[in-house]
Amino acid sequence: MGGGDEHLSSNYKKLNFQEALTMDSFYAPVITVCGTVIVGYLANFTAERYRRFSDGSAIAAAISGELSSHAVSIPLIKDMLTGLIVAAESGSSPILRPWEPPNDPVYEEMVGKIGLLGIELVEDVVFTYQQIRAFRMALKVVHDHHDMSPHELSARLKRCLETITRAEERGVPLVHRLRERSQEVYKIKLPYWGEYVLKKR
Repeated sequence: MGGGDEHLSSNYKKLNFQEALTMDSFYAPVITVCGTVIVGYLANFTAERYRRFSDGSAIAAAISGELSSHAVSIPLIKDMLTGLIVAAESGSSPILRPWEPPNDPVYEEMVGKIGLLGIELVEDVVFTYQQIRAFRMALKVVHDHHDMSPHELSARLKRCLETITRAEERGVPLVHRLRERSQEVYKIKLPYWGEYVLKKR
């Protein structure tokens, strides 16, 4: 009986050893494939984040340039409006030359992608451009209607001055922030589980 038990025990151990080898031979390639898939996903994830970051940098530089060009003329515009307001309040109605509002080709081209700048920058970019747009619309009304009373003309010119001042107050600091964003260096950021997987490889 003792010899039979030892024989059965030996066969059982051999069977367990063979099963272990079979399981190892099964799991090893599965683990390798999973690891390869995960690393590939992380590589694509990082590449996509870098692409979005680079696009955001280009957008920041472009919008910064366009707003800078607008900012150069703001002091002259404010001086002109102030002079016109003084003239209107003195009882005269100065006649302005025909004028067509310019557009913002960079902003109009990039507006669908400005989300790449980040929430805080997007808010200020939209606010600044909307104030510029409001200024142009208000000034267009002044240019197109020459039958205003001095009082109405003064009120409308003051509105123009207020809107361009708001655009300047928000836009000038924004230009510096956009430049900083365009010059930022990309830093690799992985999901927490991605860092864990790479450390285990």
